[in-house]
Amino acid sequence: MRKDIIHKRADGSPRVREVATLVFYIRHPHRAIADGVIRHIRAFVDLVSYRELTFAFDDNGHGLNLNERSLELLLKQRFDPNVPNGHLELESGENLAPAFGLAYSGSALTTPGTERDTSSLQCWVPRRFFLAHRSEVEAFFDETARTLPFTFAYLGYGLSGDNIYLKQGIGRRYPGLDIADLTSVGMDLGNKAAGVYWLNLLGPELTAKLGGVEEIRNSLPDGIEVGAFSGDTCRIRLGEMPEIGDVNRRQVLPLYRVLAGFFEERGVLHLPQHVVYYFDETGKPDREAMEAWHRRFLE
Repeated sequence: MRKDIIHKRADGSPRVREVATLVFYIRHPHRAIADGVIRHIRAFVDLVSYRELTFAFDDNGHGLNLNERSLELLLKQRFDPNVPNGHLELESGENLAPAFGLAYSGSALTTPGTERDTSSLQCWVPRRFFLAHRSEVEAFFDETARTLPFTFAYLGYGLSGDNIYLKQGIGRRYPGLDIADLTSVGMDLGNKAAGVYWLNLLGPELTAKLGGVEEIRNSLPDGIEVGAFSGDTCRIRLGEMPEIGDVNRRQVLPLYRVLAGFFEERGVLHLPQHVVYYFDETGKPDREAMEAWHRRFLE
């Protein structure tokens, strides 16, 4: 079994670390989904425990220790029914690359020009935690998807850390690692696929746009598992376990490339246009590099 990817500073603290990440894009206003999101925030805390999820920020930007009481106060603040938007971040104690975390960004979706915008919920756990508690993590993922009206959702391996240059470099070598910036991707996602990952859930609009579950299944090879998930949604799984590949060793993830080609051919593979979240060595936005990453399975 391979070791987790982790890069450390001179003092031994992680700068970037590998995690399993669970992502849900939701094309519904914050107020319409707030109660459901709160339930799943509590469920995620129950899954990983306050021992692992220890830190949050209050409305004034001050750090606070997370426990049952402080979480409920925080939820009351951040999910005020009179406020049209919502935002919440919970993390484990590491400063730069938290091993456990949750980030929710809820949009009112009422501003002109936000017709393709989404709200998003992301949770992550260390890869070792996912391997040890795979059934519980997948059960949480499935239950969240069953009760939140997602447009696209996925589960796979990614990177935690705030060093974007280091993450971009690692991402070039290991194409299966998720390094997307959710807020930037979600600004113009619409009813498209936000990429290709190990476990992909297609919302009802995207499933219908691709011709339905049977059409999707018939269009993809036997090595890709396709099935109905819940209601009119579709579940696509690429192999038994997540893979990250390695271009240096010519491990290019053929099943991921097949699914990316299918999405591209049908016109549903999303390429962010509204925001550039990649930067070159001078600190300037680098659209070419960002687009290359989003199209990495098509090259």
